[in-house]
Amino acid sequence: MHQVLTMRVYSYHPQTGAYVGAEEADEDPMNPGQYLIPAHATTKAPPVGGFVCFDEQTGEWRIDETHTREVAMREVAQELSIVGSLIDEQADLVAASLPGADADYLLRLRVYRVKLRELPRRAGFPNVEWPTLPGKEA
Repeated sequence: MHQVLTMRVYSYHPQTGAYVGAEEADEDPMNPGQYLIPAHATTKAPPVGGFVCFDEQTGEWRIDETHTREVAMREVAQELSIVGSLIDEQADLVAASLPGADADYLLRLRVYRVKLRELPRRAGFPNVEWPTLPGKEA
């Protein structure tokens, strides 16, 4: 009986080389122990972090720093929008002394927003430690 092994392959977009995902390659039924590598896939694992692209000419993965920064800037903008809504809601509750008002939580949200705004100016951005959205303590 033949033991079935697996091989992981990493797919990339045919035009851009952008990393698409990982999957298990199928074993070649005509050649046990060998695997069928799909088009636009490689057995080389991509590096972790950033926007990763595969270069078919060199057979290597690379990190596209420009694209990585653009994506990170969109993530910062999206997070600023979310925290802005939370701040508005909490500020209204605090101002009106309504149930659920939490001045300490409001302050933590505002500090978080300041840290987010400063993030793109930090050396090494986007490969820096990102602040964490504060939770509301019960």
